[in-house]
Amino acid sequence: MNTIPKIVFSKTLETVEWGKWQNARLVKDDPAETIANLKQQPGRDMAIFGSGGLVSQLAQRGLVDEYQLRVHPVVLGSGKPFFKDLKEQMKLKLLDSRAFPSGVVVLSYQSIKQ
Repeated sequence: MNTIPKIVFSKTLETVEWGKWQNARLVKDDPAETIANLKQQPGRDMAIFGSGGLVSQLAQRGLVDEYQLRVHPVVLGSGKPFFKDLKEQMKLKLLDSRAFPSGVVVLSYQSIKQ
């Protein structure tokens, strides 16, 4: 994972030099435009970790091909929505589901382009 190219989208960071992580670059430009450009280039899959706001921006532009959602066995009285400020309903097709001994379930969905 250390040698895989990584992009960090941030409006506040000035550097992305973190310990042993190599091959990371900071991008302050429009994330959707950056991802759209990357999708036009040859290469492998991309993954996004930990940013509902970023995923929402990309989903609104139709740039997400697959979602992998992890459901943890915890019940809360309130919480944050998965996707913030979506203007349209997203249609998804279940590709796979995997349950783990911990109770976590991973659901993989394909985005259905409309």
